[in-house]
Amino acid sequence: MNTSDLTLPPMARVEMVAIDLDGTLLRSDKRLSKRVINAVTTASNHGIRVVLASARPPRAVRQVYECLGLQTLQINYNGALIQDPRRNRYLFHQPLETTLAQRLGRVARRTDRNMAVSIEILDRWFTDRVDYDLPTETSRSLNPDFIGDLNAFLHVPVTKLMFLAPPDRLNRVRKEIQK
Repeated sequence: MNTSDLTLPPMARVEMVAIDLDGTLLRSDKRLSKRVINAVTTASNHGIRVVLASARPPRAVRQVYECLGLQTLQINYNGALIQDPRRNRYLFHQPLETTLAQRLGRVARRTDRNMAVSIEILDRWFTDRVDYDLPTETSRSLNPDFIGDLNAFLHVPVTKLMFLAPPDRLNRVRKEIQK
């Protein structure tokens, strides 16, 4: 077959682009470059919907969203939450089952009593402690809504459950959870 015999379909119009933040849209210093801002603005001006899709919670994406002047929905927690920031409404929420979150928390705590356990419920952060030696992207710029015993919060649907400890200790917890 001769390559000149191939016919390619016409270019489809791009209607939406979903973009991650860390390692994609943001520079290594976690800031937007002028080039990225211009590209997003140009895409938006041409009718392309630019959607931010991140593992981060809504409050940790808000500044980027506003800086880019977006008017679109936002995907957070790796798809567990879709929200409309303009109207401050949640359109989709896929939380962990409360019994699963409770069981995972018990296994993690039994395996390592000193790890930090955090839960996110929609756009609020609850933790039993903050470990400043192991910062997350969220903890670098935001404070928890609550620090203390998490048992009172594990009876409602949890959007995100996070265990924070040095890698060797987390590996032990991971192995226990897998059992």
